[in-house]
Amino acid sequence: MDTYILIALLISLIWGASPLIHKHLLRKYNEITIIVLSGFIYFTCLMLLGVAYYDTIKTDCSNMTRFDLVWFTIIAFFAFFIANLLQTNILKDNSSYIVTTLIYSCPIFTLLLGYLLFDITIDSYGATGIILIMVGILFIAANKKCNNTGEIIDFDNLSMVKRLKRYI
Repeated sequence: MDTYILIALLISLIWGASPLIHKHLLRKYNEITIIVLSGFIYFTCLMLLGVAYYDTIKTDCSNMTRFDLVWFTIIAFFAFFIANLLQTNILKDNSSYIVTTLIYSCPIFTLLLGYLLFDITIDSYGATGIILIMVGILFIAANKKCNNTGEIIDFDNLSMVKRLKRYI
């Protein structure tokens, strides 16, 4: 198996666990507190990464155009800030698996926008994949067995967390 597949699955695991942790934190804290504190920690990690790769970033910035800066601003504002704000807000009152299913339907939009804006061709496999994703989303979103408030996950009482607390 190619390494990129394993790394992509690891990313999927991390992103799949994140809404569950957010859901747990939302039972205790306001969504704005969660976003700001997480953002501060993320910012700190970015600053450390920036220091480690200072020369590369400096070279790239010297070659950057104003139009490129517009794209950076758009992606930072919408993909990171607005999307995170909306996700945390809707997780508060809805089931995490339904919310993440809807959010992670983004390959549909990637393929459709690529087709409409960048002349990416959609073959029968792509079209079939879009249809299957949409059908799966409809099935999951129609699931009424889960209560409206979503999962109650007590991360504080997980045995792994109890062991970690001893060291923190």
